[in-house]
Parts: sequence; C-alpha cells; structure tokens
Amino acid sequence: MRNFGIILAHTYKNRLMSKAFLISTAITLVFMMFIINMDRIFMMFEEDAESRGVEVALVEESGEWFLPLSEQLEPHTDRIQLIETSLSEEEALEAVSDGEYGAALVVQESNDGLPRATFYSDSLAQQFTPMQIQNALQHIKETQVTQELGLSSEALAEIYSPISFKTSTVSETARSERELNQARSFVYVLLFVIYFSVLIFGNMIATEIATEKSSRVMEILVSSASPVAQMFGKIVGIGLLALTQYGLIFLVAVGSSVVIQEEGEGGFTMIQTLLGKSIPLDLIGYAVLFFLLGYLLYATLAA
Repeated sequence: MRNFGIILAHTYKNRLMSKAFLISTAITLVFMMFIINMDRIFMMFEEDAESRGVEVALVEESGEWFLPLSEQLEPHTDRIQLIETSLSEEEALEAVSDGEYGAALVVQESNDGLPRATFYSDSLAQQFTPMQIQNALQHIKETQVTQELGLSSEALAEIYSPISFKTSTVSETARSERELNQARSFVYVLLFVIYFSVLIFGNMIATEIATEKSSRVMEILVSSASPVAQMFGKIVGIGLLALTQYGLIFLVAVGSSVVIQEEGEGGFTMIQTLLGKSIPLDLIGYAVLFFLLGYLLYATLAA
C-alpha cells in the first residue's frame, strides 16, 4: 500500500508540473472562455457594423420600389441606408467595387408584376443586410398578392398562423421533451469527454512505464512494488490529473458565466442552448458516474 501511494504521488506530481499539461490546460481554458463569451464577441462585431452602417445603391427601372422598401427598412436605418440611384446594373457593380457603396440591390419585375432582386456586395460575409432586405421584399410581395386577391391583412395573418400541436404521454414516469433533449446533449458531451480522455490520459498511462526507466530511483521502486499496485497507482494518479484539469475547466466556465450574468448581459447562453436552464441533479450524477466508469475501463486496458 505504501508503494501504491508513492507511485500515485510521483505520477500525479510529475504530470501536473509538466509543460505539456500546463500548456494544454491553458489552451483549453482560453477556448472555454471563448465559447462562454461567444455571444458577447459576436455582439461586439455586430455593434461595430452597426456604427458604420451599409449604403445600398438601389437599381431599378420602374422607380416604384424605393418608397415601399424604405418604409419596410425604416427600423434598420441605422444599419442600412437605401439610396435611390439612376445607375445601370454595371455601373452599380463598378461603384461597389470602387468602394463608393457598400452594396447594390438590383430589383426587377417578373412577368406577373412581382419583385425579384439580386444583392451584390464585396463580401459574402454580410448576413444582416441581405436578410433584412429579403424580408422587406417578401413582405411587399405578400402585400401586393393580398391586394390582388382581395384578402384582408387579418385573413393573411390567419393563413400564416401556426397550428396548435402538442405531444404528451400517458406514462407517469416518462421523460418530457425538454428532459430528453437534455439527456441527448449530456450523452454527446460525455462521448466527446470520454473520447478525448481516453486518447490523452490513456496515452499518458501507457507511456509512464517507459519514462520511469530514465529514473534509477523509480526503477528500483517499481521493481519492489507489485504489478497490481503499480498499475492502479498509474491509473489513479492520471485519473486525479484528469479530475484536476476538468475541475479547473468547470470552475472557469461557471465563473465566467456567473460574471456575465451579474453584469446583466445574460450568462449561460451557450450552456442553456445545449442543456437548458435547469439541469436535474440525477442527470449530472449519472454523467459523472459513467465518465468515471468509462475512464477506469479504458485506463485499465491502457495500463
């Protein structure tokens, strides 16, 4: 038992202070903080684009689309400035290439009098502007078709209203849809955690014996210890190392989310998207249990 404790402590201490472990842990913590703050990062880019705005040159022949489009895009005038021009399509594209306009919108009429449009920009990374323009044109088209058919706006809203449809179960022990989604998310997360744990920490266990040959003291100690004590000393030592790393990741993730929540900027947004707002304790317990059992199984095979 004494040899088991010495092997465990030596394995844990050496791996804990190694450069590979410290660097990998630091990279993982930075990545975790990026995931937690992803919404805030995207919001910063959106606010930056919002401050600049996009000037969109409107190209049309009839001259009847500027006013309805401007009315539909009025809530987004701080981000989208629709400019009526007398340019041709080729001239508008050249103006966009020269940086005179941020984008160009070419609106034409189909045979049935409905609008069809093409959005040109210097980059396909723009998502907000074309999406809002498409929604505005869609609303104009719906209004035009509604008037031609003699339908009221109330009738159109009734047509597009979704049907009320719910699923339920007669079993008292059955899980709800939200609980099933949480369980599925936990399973996916657990699969990735076990997979990477087996690759990383299993490889550590498999190479521990080879590295001990470089130390005369450890070689003498290992030769005096039983194979079972040596094997489980390696397994438990590397297991404690894994728990240390995952514990740090968990603390950083929870701490970052709490800070975001206290600042009034949401918090737990990415976690809530995957796992929901409230996570049952039994689900967490099963996740930890199966992770430990999975680690012990594959760690034993590696040892």
